[in-house]
Amino acid sequence: MDRKRLPRRRHRPHRRRVRRYPLHPRLPRRLRPPRPCRHRQSLPPPPRLVRRCLPHPRRRPRPTHRPPLSRHPLAPPPNRYPRPVAAEFAALGWSPEPAPILPIAWRLPADTPVTSTAAHRNGLVEIQDLGSQLILAAADLAPGGHWLDACAGAGGKTLQLARLLGPAGRVTAHDIRPAALSELAARAQRAGLPNITITPAGSPPSAQTLYDGVLIDAPCSGSGTWRRAPHLKWTTTPADLTAASATQHHVLTQFAPHVRPAGGRLIYATCSLARTENEDVIAHFLTHHPDFTVERPNPLWSLLPAGDGTLIPHATHDTDAFFFAVLRRT
Repeated sequence: MDRKRLPRRRHRPHRRRVRRYPLHPRLPRRLRPPRPCRHRQSLPPPPRLVRRCLPHPRRRPRPTHRPPLSRHPLAPPPNRYPRPVAAEFAALGWSPEPAPILPIAWRLPADTPVTSTAAHRNGLVEIQDLGSQLILAAADLAPGGHWLDACAGAGGKTLQLARLLGPAGRVTAHDIRPAALSELAARAQRAGLPNITITPAGSPPSAQTLYDGVLIDAPCSGSGTWRRAPHLKWTTTPADLTAASATQHHVLTQFAPHVRPAGGRLIYATCSLARTENEDVIAHFLTHHPDFTVERPNPLWSLLPAGDGTLIPHATHDTDAFFFAVLRRT
């Protein structure tokens, strides 16, 4: 009897099942982690605000690393120095380094005889610490307006303020020291800044005179200069800090009424690190003058907040230490 041939089964290779997710056999089912969804469409779409922050699935994510900036984003362009200055410095073998945060400020060794150059005699350059220059640079002053420099001294910040305000602006310089005002007059004439008016020593403006802004570079203990004058650490006493604080309270109370209401600005600055001369003075002033509000500088300047003001430490930009506060009158 012929046996009926059965169809021969095709040989199929053995397919090994691989579990993509562990089952955790030792854990009860209620304690096992849920399996992630395999289908993307089953998940609800993220909100619009979140979806903007997520990378596109078919688009390569943008690199998070950005190349360093060649100059500070808030600083003016570095080509404002006149060419004769650069040519003279190059002829003398000097290699000035522009400050990254403020390219219009050039750094030279401390023993460089800058005052003997033609650029200094013609008023093209002035010697001033970078930290002192950052105070007015970070205040973001608009061109024009009439400002009062209440404690002008020899006029380092007065010259900078006059240049920032431009030809349409005016600066009235006041101080109680005749010798300092004489030096300021010579520096202003050498720099060719006719928009600076110097009042007689010890003659404050009348009570009715208002200004668009008042700069108070107040007398202080000078603790911010201890890096280049370390002997002051042993000569400065607590009594000096107390006396300086009393003078600063008096100066603020005397010249704050000269700030015009509805937008006038007041800049208070010291070259001190003492809290009694900085944060405490501003806090006391704001308590008794509620018509003034605090304005913070742009964070891109990389300065350190200190109470209601801002601190420029030594190590941040390799400068003397300064404190300043920008207030606006409402």
